[in-house]
Order: sequence, then C-alpha cells, then structure tokens
Amino acid sequence: MIHEDSERQYFSGGIEGLPKAFGRLDMEESIHCYQYHQIGHFWVKGQEQWRQLAYMIGTIYDKYEYPGEKVLSRKEKELLRLMEFAPFREWSPINESLEDRYPATYEGIERMMALSKEAGDNSYARLLRICRKHPSKRIEHFLSRRLLSHKREKLYVLIWHKLKAASEAYDKRDYGSSQNEDIKTKRRVIDSRLQSEGYSGKYPEYRKRDVQIIVTEEHPFTIMESEEFVFRTQFMVSKCIKPVKGGRNSGFFTGWGRQGKVEDTLEASLREADRMGQTKPRAHQEAVKGEDR
Repeated sequence: MIHEDSERQYFSGGIEGLPKAFGRLDMEESIHCYQYHQIGHFWVKGQEQWRQLAYMIGTIYDKYEYPGEKVLSRKEKELLRLMEFAPFREWSPINESLEDRYPATYEGIERMMALSKEAGDNSYARLLRICRKHPSKRIEHFLSRRLLSHKREKLYVLIWHKLKAASEAYDKRDYGSSQNEDIKTKRRVIDSRLQSEGYSGKYPEYRKRDVQIIVTEEHPFTIMESEEFVFRTQFMVSKCIKPVKGGRNSGFFTGWGRQGKVEDTLEASLREADRMGQTKPRAHQEAVKGEDR
C-alpha cells in the first residue's frame, strides 16, 4: 500500500454543551503536505524510473482518497487519474500488485492519452485509442511493456516535470534545526564529491558526458515517524548515448547504448558510472518482472 506524505495535527477547542461533567471537545483538523518529488524508495528492481513516478502519483491519490479532493492542487488533479491507468500502475514500487488498490477507468486512459499527445508521442496515443475502444488485460499488459521503450522517454520527462511543479508548491520537510543542518551537510558532501569527480550540475542532478547521476532521498510517510528517521540517499545512475532533449534517467529505458542502475551509496554509484562510461554501446534490456532489491 502506498501511504500519503502528509501530517495531521489535532487541536482541542472550547468545552461546552452536554454532558456538563465532561463537556464537549471540539476538534480541528490541520493537514500539512510536503514536497515529494525527490523521494526515492526502491523496493523492486527494474524500471525504477516508472516505479518512482507510480510512488509519487500514488501519494497524490492517497491524499485524494483520505483527506479528500480539497487538499489537492489543480496540478495534482491533472495527474491523479494516471493511477487508474492499469499499464502505468503495473510498475508497482512495492513487491506486490496494485491491481486491487486502484480502479481501472476510462478517465485513466484519457489522461494518459492527453499527456502522450502533449509530449508528442503520437504512436503511444494511437495505441491508447485501441485500448479505449477494446479494453482487455492483454492490451493493458502490452501497453505496460511499451512504456519501457526509449520512445516513451519524452512522455516520462513530461510527467516528471508536471510532478515536480506540483510538489514544489509545498514546503520542504522540516525535521528541526539540528537534523535539518545535518541533512544540508550531507547534501553538500555529495555535491562536493561529484563536482570533484568532474560532474556538472547541482544537487540532486549531475552529468558527465553520457552518464547522469540523480540523487534521491528517503523520507518517512508522515511527520509522526520522523523521530526514528535516518536520512538516506540512493543514486540513479544511467548512461545514454543519445538522450532526448532534457532527458532524465534515459539509461533506464530499453534501447541501444542505454544502461541504468540504482546504487545505495555514493562510492558505489561512482564505480558504476565509471564502468558504464567504459562500456561499449549495446542494447539495454531490463527484466520486466520485478524482484526484491
């Protein structure tokens, strides 16, 4: 199950009414949502770029289901129905199917079709029209596999930028001054190390020639869990000879000269990046069935 990334706080109000012996406790609910676009929880191996998006949009959907539509922004509502598009949510971020967690709707198909057209991915839009007219498990499975192709990179990048814009409207997570400073220090250490290795960019995205490293962060689902929170980063390392303009995680898609892998530590990510940089171009094929990382 995907959990919402929001905080609920309750404040007691005036005491009045019956019974007088106990009074009445008025409750006020306050929901504080936080940014989520840099989160990376990688529990399943393979196609992590889509699984990360499914986690983020699942977070939006949970906000819609529990606190309600009133807490969603216009930009989040634009992405919400993607969780109702079965081929997208097939790339579950957890090691279990999301089939029974979210409904499959025509709205989900229409939303993905609109985004495909906006991204200029007319070939996927044509396939979606077939799905719209003749929905079936077989076609859904076929469309989920088509998301792996490098031809879907423009669509992926568009969805990512829309998610980022929706997320940045909220505050950053606040763990208190001491832990906030500790997190900032760790981010600076990562930035300094990558810059010293010849990477350009700024936290959390870096590039050196054909190799890109994107830093992701793990955060607790709710502020109530933050007392036991330990700041942890993971690194999405990818190589692509010919990425699309503004490409992101290009190496995780299938195609010639593409490689992608998630590493748990900075040093491991640098070693993997060096290995990729020295590897001759070849077709990159990820396993389509997830397995425990």
